[in-house]
Amino acid sequence: MFIVYYHNVLDTSLDKFDKRCSRINVESFAQQMQYFATHFNPISLETMLSQLSVGNPDKKGVVITFDDAYYGVFAHAAPVLKRFNIPATVFVVTNHVRSGDSAPLLHFDEIEVAFRLTKLKAINLDFLNGEVVPIDSKKVRVACMKSVKRKLKLLPEHQRESCHRILLNRLKISQEEALAYGQTQEKFQTMSWDEIRSLMDGEWTIGAHTRSHRTLSQLSDADLEREIHGSLEDLQRELGLTEIPFAYPYGEKEHIGLKAPELVQQAGYSCGLTTQPGRNSLSVDNFLLHRMTYTELGLAHDLAKN
Repeated sequence: MFIVYYHNVLDTSLDKFDKRCSRINVESFAQQMQYFATHFNPISLETMLSQLSVGNPDKKGVVITFDDAYYGVFAHAAPVLKRFNIPATVFVVTNHVRSGDSAPLLHFDEIEVAFRLTKLKAINLDFLNGEVVPIDSKKVRVACMKSVKRKLKLLPEHQRESCHRILLNRLKISQEEALAYGQTQEKFQTMSWDEIRSLMDGEWTIGAHTRSHRTLSQLSDADLEREIHGSLEDLQRELGLTEIPFAYPYGEKEHIGLKAPELVQQAGYSCGLTTQPGRNSLSVDNFLLHRMTYTELGLAHDLAKN
């Protein structure tokens, strides 16, 4: 049984930033959903958990999930999924649900916007133990952004916050400038609670993706508790949910750490999803379920035959 994850779906063409920031065009998304509908058995996350619990997993079962609850999932992905009768799950970063016309930018989106807007031709990354690197073309700028994001993910939280501020200062882009730009671009907008409720009415599964999308392995015990329990409480309060799945931010072992899966289980979540690729079988821990991208699933059609 496979779980596939996406982030955002756009109805415009993708630029170099979009392609490296886990966005997909709606036409490509529709083609992938048609592939799943033809070659797999798309099922809900609850159905997968039920099949695993009774020891009868569907080898061709596939679950579609989305992280971060971007507006594009509501506006562009949901109609495609309805067309193919494919159930789906969306994981919400609860402190970033849109209220009114805007929501605070997710910290990694703020970094992307800063790299998009900066007029600099080079940046000194000495604060990340780096050197002066050129950012004088979109290609090298995107590569620099990805490298910086990878490093920031694995810094202790207080150091990450400090380096994030230094980065924006070095790029000469303020948080106010980044937010103003982000508010003009649909790709950075998240769903509202009403839009999330609308997906619930369409039988989507709603899950938690923490409150602020920080790297759980790098948090203090108190912050870890707030991120895991707090997002659960937010969804219970806003949506009245009782069965809630959880997706770990970033989702690799080094991002999850040792404490988070136990806390997720103790909090009362139904399961925990990683981004470690692989098939989910009876031997897989329900709080360390595998997920993969469509690209990583390229061999899954052959795997599902075995």
